Amino acid sequence: MELKTHARPRRDRTIVYVLLSTGLRREELVNLNLDQVEPSDPMQLRAARSAKIVRIRGKGKTEGTEYLSADARAALADYLEYERHLDHAEETISLFLSAIGTPARKIDGRLYPRSINRILEQIGKWHDAEQKDPERQISPLRPHDLRHTFANELAKHPDVTEQDLERL
Repeated sequence: MELKTHARPRRDRTIVYVLLSTGLRREELVNLNLDQVEPSDPMQLRAARSAKIVRIRGKGKTEGTEYLSADARAALADYLEYERHLDHAEETISLFLSAIGTPARKIDGRLYPRSINRILEQIGKWHDAEQKDPERQISPLRPHDLRHTFANELAKHPDVTEQDLERL
């Protein structure tokens, strides 16, 4: 499959892993800045046993910290090393950027929340095209679906309380 000029497969993969790893809402995701990732250096992310996103601004002016899974750390390291610089400008602080040359790109390069929907819808379509069993199809894939998956996985852990799940 040939990728379009504005395609950012590493960014899109990272978005999926970060959503699955943290349970963030799409608005929280697009508002992340690079300085909120600790560590934010690709080599350190790969070597780290733990990495987190800090100062996440949620609903109701709450602020929190979420830890990244090993898969999310690896995907984020790849994105930062191989793709983000393609769309980075001097004034850019946003973690996830739309491709330079995208007609509706914001001045600072930050993704629109609706962009997350389009990215996940496309990933869902690609997934379904490879599935022969209709029961395994996931389209339309939406950001909140990944939040539900995160919560379901979280609920399986014995040390998670009902209060933890209610905060989601």
